[in-house]
Amino acid sequence: LNQLLGRLDPLINRELLKAEGKIATLPRQAKIPLLSLAVPSLKMLSKQQSASVLALSRDLIQEDGQVDFFEFCVWRIARMGLEAQRPPRPIGAAFGVAVGGLFAAFAELSSNPEASYFAAIKASQLPKCPPTLAGARVNYQQLDKIMDALAGCDPVLRERIFQGLLACAQQDGRITLAEADLLRATCMSLQIPLPPLS
Repeated sequence: LNQLLGRLDPLINRELLKAEGKIATLPRQAKIPLLSLAVPSLKMLSKQQSASVLALSRDLIQEDGQVDFFEFCVWRIARMGLEAQRPPRPIGAAFGVAVGGLFAAFAELSSNPEASYFAAIKASQLPKCPPTLAGARVNYQQLDKIMDALAGCDPVLRERIFQGLLACAQQDGRITLAEADLLRATCMSLQIPLPPLS
């Protein structure tokens, strides 16, 4: 970790080290919301600083050779603050498959994944999603690309995607910490306002 931190701009490194102790003592449920609050500050970094912090984030996440759920959410939110916004590409015929993959990622966090997946499809009323959860499953690398692609959708479609995600997360009567974290990361990625979650 110290070797990786040594690659950062000394000013950023110093501020990170000052904040490290406080962040380490935060409860798990506060860490993703805190990172999302830091996004406007991340956007103030120079292009070179942003590239350095983004590369460090990627290396830290991939250090053990696998990406876990929390790391994926951190990566998505960090990218929103650090990466230059690129014009989205039209998603075209792959839209249904992409939406199905996003719904499947949320459904896997539920106590009843199949029911949650179908609740998302029903609430969103979006066509051409894979008909089964098994056919829609994606890994984190694919999910990263899906979020990039869906960010370019029409605002009305993005709102319908959000309604599906909310129905998926609420299907079993509660929104877990993991579901709330992924909702936050997805809403930031798709530029959808996140309402208060009870």
